[in-house]
Amino acid sequence: MRLLVVNYHYIRENVPSRGIYPLTPSQFENKLDEISKNGFKFVSLKQVNDAIEFKDKSFLSSNSCLITFDDGLKESYEVGLSILDKKGIPGAFFVPTFPIETQKTLDVHKFHYVQSQFISKDILKSAPMEFLNVLGNISSENLLGQYPWDDLETAKMKYLVNFILNEDDRNKFIDHLFNLCGVIEKAFVDDFYMNRNQIRILAERGYLGAHGRTHCPLAALDLFDLQRELDMSIQTLEECASQKITSISYPYGGPTAVSPLLYREVKARNFCSGFTMERGLNDWDDLEKRPLALKRFDTNDVYGGKSEQVLKRYLNS
Repeated sequence: MRLLVVNYHYIRENVPSRGIYPLTPSQFENKLDEISKNGFKFVSLKQVNDAIEFKDKSFLSSNSCLITFDDGLKESYEVGLSILDKKGIPGAFFVPTFPIETQKTLDVHKFHYVQSQFISKDILKSAPMEFLNVLGNISSENLLGQYPWDDLETAKMKYLVNFILNEDDRNKFIDHLFNLCGVIEKAFVDDFYMNRNQIRILAERGYLGAHGRTHCPLAALDLFDLQRELDMSIQTLEECASQKITSISYPYGGPTAVSPLLYREVKARNFCSGFTMERGLNDWDDLEKRPLALKRFDTNDVYGGKSEQVLKRYLNS
């Protein structure tokens, strides 16, 4: 038994020249078709969780594929879900709750927008020197390992914001750049994120999962803040969904964004499944012994992606 999990974010017709790497709707459809043509059967989040909970392989096919979306983006719902529905494919949507609670934009998405407006070199120039000095001690290998689809300058910029700046400095830095773009935040949030009704519909269909509250690297938090981040996100989602949330994907999901402490706290909240961004196919041993640390591929890693050989290496191993 093999479970391929593929992660998506932006699905839109108009592709910006920098900042984010969306798929067009036709590209998304083509990727789904290629996954199917290569022998994978699409499965639902419920099927995956049932296989884990009941320790029963029969809920899955020998080559299963789960399609996931992170970040609670409105285009994931309005465009991505409509394409899945047209093709009869289930999906899983992992939603951070800060925008729902506050009507404010997550830092990660403010920063995506900033990147579409300014080049990486100019953004780095705006950062405090003390943090740039810390960044200088991070190897290029580690930077590009965390952000394999970016050039080194962009990987530096993203690592600085996501892993080096403390919360207060990160907020000030990003807010300053975001405000320079002249954005009206309330309108931005309404256009950008799913609303409560859309989240409720996803839950009714068994497609909803957690993605933290503020989209921070959960492993970087101390115990108190980690517990608060998890509990507040669960509470908000369950208020929207009127049902228990049993799956989570970890923001960023790489080696520095997960930890044994995180897995312990997620397990204590009775989550059934958790999804990282460690590349790899999941076998039955993963589902049985490591269900809170399941592996995923980025869309770029699979058929038709920039580095589709990543998946092919695992298929041939």
